[in-house]
Amino acid sequence: LLFKSLDTLSQIIQFSIADYRGLDSLLTLKIPSTDLNNFSCRLQYKFLDSNNVLIESAIYDLNLEILPDKFVVMDNYPNPFNPKTTIQYELPKEQEVSIYIYDSIGRTIYSTELNKTQPGRHQFSWNGLNQLGNKVSTGIYFFQLKAGENMRTQKMLLLK
Repeated sequence: LLFKSLDTLSQIIQFSIADYRGLDSLLTLKIPSTDLNNFSCRLQYKFLDSNNVLIESAIYDLNLEILPDKFVVMDNYPNPFNPKTTIQYELPKEQEVSIYIYDSIGRTIYSTELNKTQPGRHQFSWNGLNQLGNKVSTGIYFFQLKAGENMRTQKMLLLK
């Protein structure tokens, strides 16, 4: 394989294939619309000369991660929670990510910076501890996730 080109909007992948003599062909795969995070297939190809004599052949296993096309933050789970909850989010491109946890009166009780977070699906788990490592009390909390220009804030309920 000489190069791979991915068009996430149209869900198309193109490959240029060549042997040691420089003969090449273009192979295009259309990825089916799916909620799956991965695409796997096996490619088998043959190069034949003008006399239909085999020049080159191979089998290639292809495993691709399908990247999200937009910023998404899912509801934390479980909610209500005790003692831990998980926040899942998706990034379409590499971004700086900041996560803040606020109490019901707006004080920041926990924060973290995730530098150069790669595109894809990620998760963050919060174990009900403040920035000093102490357990917080039962109550309503808010998490705020910022990624570049994008931001999402959601309510969480900690029950003990």
